[in-house]
Amino acid sequence: MPVAGRPGYATTDTQGRFAVTTFRPGDGAVPGRHRVTLRAIGEAHAFRFDDGPPRRTASSVQLPFTTKYASSIDTDLEVDLGERGSRDLELVLSDP
Repeated sequence: MPVAGRPGYATTDTQGRFAVTTFRPGDGAVPGRHRVTLRAIGEAHAFRFDDGPPRRTASSVQLPFTTKYASSIDTDLEVDLGERGSRDLELVLSDP
């Protein structure tokens, strides 16, 4: 979620590599500061967001990361791509 501009999204491969898409496949994220959220495949059916933090439902999946990363309110994962953007980015997740 950028501070200003259109949000992008990405899917990782088995090695954790990803390419962000905002307008066209693989075009990257808009420049500037972003709060990063993560979701597991199938998670859209496993969590309810409503107006609060994510809540597990009966069809919950096991996440490979803590649930704080699923919420733009709770995540502490932020990146600054600068005014011109960046082609290289490494995201490091921490335990709760």
